[in-house]
Amino acid sequence: MRGADPRLDAIDRELAVPLESAREAEERVWAALRVTPRPRPAPFFGLAIGLAAVVALLLAIGWTQGVRVGVASGGLPTLYRLEIGRVELDTPDARGTLAVGERYLRDPNRLSAVADASLRIQQAALPAEVEVRFLEQGQTAHGVLARTARITDAGRDGVRITHEAPFPPLARGERRTYRVWLHLTFSHGERSSPRLVVEVSGAAEGQRVRYIATE
Repeated sequence: MRGADPRLDAIDRELAVPLESAREAEERVWAALRVTPRPRPAPFFGLAIGLAAVVALLLAIGWTQGVRVGVASGGLPTLYRLEIGRVELDTPDARGTLAVGERYLRDPNRLSAVADASLRIQQAALPAEVEVRFLEQGQTAHGVLARTARITDAGRDGVRITHEAPFPPLARGERRTYRVWLHLTFSHGERSSPRLVVEVSGAAEGQRVRYIATE
């Protein structure tokens, strides 16, 4: 069928020219095959290139906006939030941040709701105690996700304290609303950060966190 394959059209054109020998005919046919443009790549390769570009874009967005790119069981990229909220503590005695989010912590196959604290306490403010506190909605007594007590030694630049505190475990389908904050106790008084209000829910993939408010 004419026009279906450009290589066949090129061969037909060469054969239409008068020839002096069979050798010349063979050479013209092979020359036509060598100069014929290659067929276009199959659509699959274009799809693969497009998917790679999308993944690269998602990774760039995630790096700048706190979005983690994971891989689902089907091999396609899936997004989840790494950090959903953050508050700061800024006093003459200490400066720091508290961030709440979700990530793979102890189990590489299940997400955990996590409170991450990082602060620096001035040497003159010691001794001190640091707590990451939480209060479940409907309760009157707060709990403690993490604590560093009896902080007495520090260098000239103070002492740096960090905590990676997971939330209490939840069964699939359970939901809890918490207020989470940093609390510091010094010999001369106490200091607290603003409170993050978050909802933690149990899901098939682990714990999911949703930001509600900052108080």
